[in-house]
Amino acid sequence: MTRTAILQKTREILANEKYWAKEKFITQKITEDELFLAYCLIGAMNKAISDNNDLSVNSHQKAQCILLDIIQKKYNNKRYTSLISFNDEEERTHLDIIELLDEGIVKSIAMNHEEAAKENPNV
Repeated sequence: MTRTAILQKTREILANEKYWAKEKFITQKITEDELFLAYCLIGAMNKAISDNNDLSVNSHQKAQCILLDIIQKKYNNKRYTSLISFNDEEERTHLDIIELLDEGIVKSIAMNHEEAAKENPNV
């Protein structure tokens, strides 16, 4: 999987707030009607890769770096040393995670265009 595909699949997994979790990579949640799994940001990224039987460690790391770069610039704060600390912060909301993923997808696509332009300068 590409870094963009990982970010897109992660967003799909976490699109519904009930599938997002804090303080655990994967956890079971129960509603009146169902038992299901919920994921933190990293857990959802891992699931995205495993669902596609594609252990793209390099792409996974690049996707994480994109998100961390956005976090550090957006929050102008170096205390977020990992996606885990960002996801699990007390005031963190589901919307924060979705917005981060949306920004990461846009940035990754832009990077794809820049990389393609460098490889094919005559295009």
